[in-house]
Amino acid sequence: MLLVAPADEPLRQRAVDAGADDIALTPVDRATLQTLVRAQLRIRQLKRQINELEGIVVTLARAVEDRDHSSAGLAEKVAHWAMQLGTALGLPDDQLTFLYKAALLHDVGTLSVPVGVLAKEGRLDPGEFSQVKRHPVVSEEILAPLPRADQLLPAVRHHHERIDGAGYPDGLGGDQIPLFARIIAIADAFVAMTSDRPYRRRRTRDEAIHILAQGAGKQWDAVLVEQFLRLIAETGADAVTQARSAG
Repeated sequence: MLLVAPADEPLRQRAVDAGADDIALTPVDRATLQTLVRAQLRIRQLKRQINELEGIVVTLARAVEDRDHSSAGLAEKVAHWAMQLGTALGLPDDQLTFLYKAALLHDVGTLSVPVGVLAKEGRLDPGEFSQVKRHPVVSEEILAPLPRADQLLPAVRHHHERIDGAGYPDGLGGDQIPLFARIIAIADAFVAMTSDRPYRRRRTRDEAIHILAQGAGKQWDAVLVEQFLRLIAETGADAVTQARSAG
């Protein structure tokens, strides 16, 4: 916080440019100064609480992955490919940050699904599949208290919708599905297909590409699939870099 003379406009501007948290014009009485300082301390405390809350949710998401010992690290891979696709689409940095967080946390709602269902090697029965289909809604409920959650929740809720309207939980189709959800759906499918799952062995890179191409315009956004496959061809499927921080 800087104390600046009212006539010193150049200094005020330099203070703003330098990142001053607040500026008080002199002369300033003691009570006003104390109020300004208390406000800044409160803002700092709130920022710390926000960071702690986000850290808890990210930790929870990773703990959820470890429950069945078969999906550890997959969320980071989904977030990586979602970021790669978002970058290729020219999304601005602030939107890429929200996309990364949404992709990293999109499956936190699987906390509500019994481990036995997640790790089942055979086909799910209708009751078990109903439990799985609820996880996007549960994810939305868990993440709702986060700051700027409105930027995350549509992607989290709708990442299992399909372009043809046959997805869940709301049966959205086409451009009704939020862009982030359409991006995450492709990244999630690619990572799932190229990873070992309890119910099947991983598919090859070429097999995953073929399935994505076949589902373009039906399950996934055709324009985004085309962009994603071009990205895969340019970078290689194994070129997964260190996941960036969600903070």
